[in-house]
Order: sequence, then C-alpha cells, then structure tokens
Amino acid sequence: IESAMEDSRGYLWLCTAGGISRFDGKNFVNFDVKDGLPVSHCDEMIEDKKGCLWISTRFGLSMFNGKKFTNYRFPDTSITTYFANLRQDKDGVIRCLMGGNFYKVQNDVLVKDKKPYGFEDSAVWNYLKLENGSEVITLYGAAAYIRNKEGKTEVLMDQYGNGVLRCRQDPKDKDAIYFACPKGIFHWKKGILRR
Repeated sequence: IESAMEDSRGYLWLCTAGGISRFDGKNFVNFDVKDGLPVSHCDEMIEDKKGCLWISTRFGLSMFNGKKFTNYRFPDTSITTYFANLRQDKDGVIRCLMGGNFYKVQNDVLVKDKKPYGFEDSAVWNYLKLENGSEVITLYGAAAYIRNKEGKTEVLMDQYGNGVLRCRQDPKDKDAIYFACPKGIFHWKKGILRR
C-alpha cells in the first residue's frame, strides 16, 4: 500500500503497486489496467470538488468519475514517471509535481506549470500551498522549508534525520501540516512542531 484516503461517500481507497482498491467496510472492489488505469502502480489519490478521484500512477495521472477512468500522460510517453503531491487549488485546477517540475491539467491536457520555488528542480519532493498563502517545500532526503507570503524562507524541520517522506495539510486546519519521516509522524502549526 502506497497511500490511503477516505472519500466524501465514506469509502476507504488504497493505492497499491497492483492498482487501487475501494473498501466499503465489508468488501473490497479492485481496479487495475483492465479497468482503465494506465498502469497498475498507483502512488497517491485525492478527491476533487465534484467527487471525482485523481490518481497518480507511474505513467501519469488518472481521473475516475465512478464509472470510467480518463488518463493524462506525461508529454514524453516513453518514460516512466512518478507524479506526486496531487492537489486541487481554490480555482479548481488539479496540480501535481513530477521530477521537481509542476504540472497541471488544463483543457484536458497535462501541461507544465510555473515553478513557485527557488530550489534545484530534482531535489523538490513535496510542495503545499497553505490557506494563509505560505508555501511548504520539502527536499528529497533533506529538510522541510516554509516560505511566507513576503518571501521569507525558514527551516520547518531537519533535526529528525533522513528527510521528510510525505507532508499533507491537516484536513481540519488548512494552515497546519502533518509530516511523515523515518522517526515518526509530526504535526506543525504556527511554528510549533509536535511528534
């Protein structure tokens, strides 16, 4: 299992190396390439404002509207890709990160987006934009940083070793963050980091 989420209907969804699975509390329903996914290895999933699921796979993004999958491939379809940090912005645009570059779905096509950070491309692992306008950036195998609306950057966490693996906004507080790293799960809000 790469990741898990609960959708607005109460289903538990799992992203795995063999596709995605939906659990209703009693039974699993599994989806893979034969159902329309571009590849079976799925890493992350979010639900958009319309209730559609967006899945990051090793061959681009896939959207599931409950009936069928629509796939959005990286422009160079000959390479394996790892898309991460799926999010839907306030404007409804689906955005993601791949290889340190940002992409968005625009007019049903996956296109390169602007870079909102100043780090070396290949090093960026996670990116979040908080409700208060601050940006959270983590680097592969390294620290997590926050940049406020005025452009001031500071280290959020680096003393826990081996870098941040994932970071997610707190579903109940869009200005707070959960970090997963080798030494545990941490919660950050207003400069206070708790394990």
